[in-house]
Amino acid sequence: MRKIPLLSLALLLTLGLAAGAQKPPTLAPGVGAGLELAPPRISRAPQARTMTPEALAAWNALSPEKRKAILAGFQAHLAQALADAEAQERSREAASAGQPVPLSPIALRVDPRAAVGAQGGAEKLAQGNAVAGTDSDLDGLSDSLEVSLAQAFAPGYFVSGGEASGTSFAHFADSIPQTVSYLGSRVPPFIHYRVTPVGVSYATGVPTQLVQIDYLSLWNRDDGLQLSTFCNVSLATLGLIGLGVDGVLYLVRNAHDLDNERTAVLVAAPLASADNPNAYAAYDYYLAAHENTPFFDHSTYATPSQPVPPGTHFAMALSRAKHATYLGIDPNGLPIFQSWVIASTFAAIDSYFLFQYPPDYYSWSYFTAVATDVFYGCVVEHFTNQGGSLPGELLNVGELSRPINGSSFINDTNSGIRSKLSPLLWVPR
Repeated sequence: MRKIPLLSLALLLTLGLAAGAQKPPTLAPGVGAGLELAPPRISRAPQARTMTPEALAAWNALSPEKRKAILAGFQAHLAQALADAEAQERSREAASAGQPVPLSPIALRVDPRAAVGAQGGAEKLAQGNAVAGTDSDLDGLSDSLEVSLAQAFAPGYFVSGGEASGTSFAHFADSIPQTVSYLGSRVPPFIHYRVTPVGVSYATGVPTQLVQIDYLSLWNRDDGLQLSTFCNVSLATLGLIGLGVDGVLYLVRNAHDLDNERTAVLVAAPLASADNPNAYAAYDYYLAAHENTPFFDHSTYATPSQPVPPGTHFAMALSRAKHATYLGIDPNGLPIFQSWVIASTFAAIDSYFLFQYPPDYYSWSYFTAVATDVFYGCVVEHFTNQGGSLPGELLNVGELSRPINGSSFINDTNSGIRSKLSPLLWVPR
């Protein structure tokens, strides 16, 4: 999982938070008022290159038996290199899992895969104050406060153009398993949400109420990553098909029913003003992108350089068909493979073809070009910018312990929706 410690002032400006502005720019429902996406930031590996005519000619001149032998030898070498790199990556992740990261004087950031923070927020509010008013989900926050907070900090969604006909955000039956009842609006988007208390921080000497807002972009389906015959052949050439990557890649490139995506925001207010939505500010954001998918997870936290006032809506782009969420940038062409997979593959190509005697420069050039095509041309995000909008409709799903508004489906463990709401992403300091 990537973690962005600070959003630079330039990025904040890109997202519409103007320095010194009297009033933060806002979006009206269905209107992209002033928010724009920055161009994609695609950073290629140093070895990335196109195929040279000489390398292609040399490869084609080899006998079928020789090409088969080279492929078999390299694929075995790559398999070991990726296995070693994956072990290091998983070891690094295991070391950080369960170790909350200090975020600010009031909160700790939690790895979503860790058990820490798994308890629901409703139980934690006992140390704070229960807000007056109707509280349908019995979490200690009034319905009116939850609505106001959800509206005040909602993302400005940039839904990609070119989505397949019949693919959209969905309404669901009040039952388990999670079952689509009918489709909602795609633009402006129909978004489910949950507002849940995280707890009270006393770290600064001023009791501060922390609240997590989950914005659930729940699609009726994921249309998969459509790969050309050329791309499938290139994947097979590298040997990425047939390794442990293969099964996960199948999930990424093939369509399936239901696609539960999310973003989340940590907001906080002085405990004495916890019933006033205007007293809250945002301190941290979480964006899911191929969440919990090995080799492809680009989910990230992002922290603003200063607390973000209510009414400020950050631009978040949803990739076409896959619906991964990216903050403030056009994701078109961004690699979906994680950087360690890409770096390990290029390193394996270098070591196998260059660190031999004599070096096989033509095969090195050939495989380097194939890897470049795979990582930067085939397994990439797709996005067509058609502008942004606030949600046209927001539906409160309540708490796992007490769903509301016909949202019993949030407790479905098989569809993955429940894991989007537990564990919590932040804990108080």
